[in-house]
Amino acid sequence: MIKKLIYLMAFSCLNFNSLFAEWNIEPTLSQLYTKQICVFDNGNIVAFTSEGYERQIRFSTNNGVSWDRTYPIPFVGQYPAGGCVIGDSTIIAIDGGKQFPSPTSHVVLSENNGKDWIEIDLPVQELILDICSKDGIVLLCGENGTLLISFDNGKSWEKCSMDNDFTLSDVFVVSSDIWLALRYDEKQLIKTIDGGKTWTVILNCELKPWKIESDATGIITISTLGEGFYISTDNSETWNFFDMTDNLVNKDYCSAVSFISPNVGIVGTAEANIFETNDGGSSWSLKVNEEDPSGYRLKKFVDIEYIENSLFIAAGQNIAYSKKLSTSIDKSIDNYKTNLYPNPTKPNSKVFVSIENNKFRNTTCKVFNLSGELIEGSQNIVMPKGCHTLDFETDGYITGTYFLVIESDGEILAREKFIVE
Repeated sequence: MIKKLIYLMAFSCLNFNSLFAEWNIEPTLSQLYTKQICVFDNGNIVAFTSEGYERQIRFSTNNGVSWDRTYPIPFVGQYPAGGCVIGDSTIIAIDGGKQFPSPTSHVVLSENNGKDWIEIDLPVQELILDICSKDGIVLLCGENGTLLISFDNGKSWEKCSMDNDFTLSDVFVVSSDIWLALRYDEKQLIKTIDGGKTWTVILNCELKPWKIESDATGIITISTLGEGFYISTDNSETWNFFDMTDNLVNKDYCSAVSFISPNVGIVGTAEANIFETNDGGSSWSLKVNEEDPSGYRLKKFVDIEYIENSLFIAAGQNIAYSKKLSTSIDKSIDNYKTNLYPNPTKPNSKVFVSIENNKFRNTTCKVFNLSGELIEGSQNIVMPKGCHTLDFETDGYITGTYFLVIESDGEILAREKFIVE
């Protein structure tokens, strides 16, 4: 059954079986202490950095080729602030004191790309650990059960009711009503499907969870302070654990994880190693091994971002890498491209659809057998330009070969043959 459209991105999909180019040291960011990299809706990139005791944001308007603008963030401290970006010009920065905590009662907000900042008071005075924005809401989380929400891009905040005072170390917005949060000390992932009114523990982790991430295809990962990570390919409904004990040495751990397709993934580690997989995690290859003679893990990789055919990976102190992907954007008839994964299918498979222009909007997905008989079809789905992911269930299908056909206004846009075993 083709269930629903679950994820939408406003940029093109990659060929999911692509191979990587080489990683290169990012020259500007490697002179700084970089904590986080974010991308605006217009494609401009901002890096949260520090140089000495001055916290800064650095801008790139050319996909990271150069970082030509620098603005100070009005927080004092050696460690970079964290934050998020909204739209084309709004930045919210938090104190970001995961290294040396100090409670705060405000965030700072800029609506002109960091040129000017204003302090925004918070209704609590707690250590704020993470911030996330999506679908018109912004969430802050922190110690003692702190969870705050803003509906006006950070200008005002209100408390979300929590039934305990467990520290929330990370928060993630799946949609306007579905949020995820990490209870670091309890090693739990909790979820709400009603906008924070009620929460349920959906994952008890064996390893301490560190950070929730999601990139191009909507695959969600949780990095850990241990030799493995967690991954969900169905919008946080189910989770699998990837054990990387055989790959990591010297008490290394998976501090940053990103999958840009079901097959292609990257793991950055606390010892500044980069591992890649092109087969969905069945095997991993070591691509970067950055030695840190101090032994203090100052080069721990903390963030991976996929931005317009490029990958950026940021570390703590004085190291950052970037790379161009060695594949071009898929082009096909009528600028429409599909990819069904896995194939042969499993009960819960995915259909990835890439649309390169705005011509096709009302789209239907149909399944035919080899005799040309219609097995099932979806209702019209609005698909504007971008990358989309559909849930595709083959429960009830008999063993055999089928065709997935995508149509718009009676015109066949793409065909995909798949096998049910």
